[in-house]
Amino acid sequence: MIATGRLKNAPANNFDLDTYLPHTLNVVAAKISALSATTYREQFGIGIPEWRALSYIGWNRDVSINAVSANTSLDKVATSRAVARLVDAGLVISDPNPDDARLVMLKMTAAGKRIYDAIVPQCEALEAAVREVLGVAGERRLRELVARLHEALASGEIQQTFTKMA
Repeated sequence: MIATGRLKNAPANNFDLDTYLPHTLNVVAAKISALSATTYREQFGIGIPEWRALSYIGWNRDVSINAVSANTSLDKVATSRAVARLVDAGLVISDPNPDDARLVMLKMTAAGKRIYDAIVPQCEALEAAVREVLGVAGERRLRELVARLHEALASGEIQQTFTKMA
């Protein structure tokens, strides 16, 4: 359980934020992300949204801003702002999409690639630390559960169940 620091004057009801699974997943993910965010903010001057965008662009090479948004848990406004900061910093180039002039394709510059290449080993070290805490069986089980949640979200299963219950 995650202690959220319930206030003394909080309403008395049965809802317990400390055991609310969506909140718990979000808090754990945010805390793990924040561990590395301090490093790349101090070393490279980029925050979490910029790193998410840069990492996705680096992992895929030429991508649309829509693909970045859809695959990084950033909404379209946050993605647009992050990409604009990366372009302004000279880390990403935005070129017209040859198939659709309304869209742009994002590519890393050499400077963006250097930062990407410097941050990836830090990400791998953080993942190794998490894996060490979980152990082999724990990691396997967590990956299975996360895959199951992804499948249920993609198929609409969670939305359908939620709609029936709400």
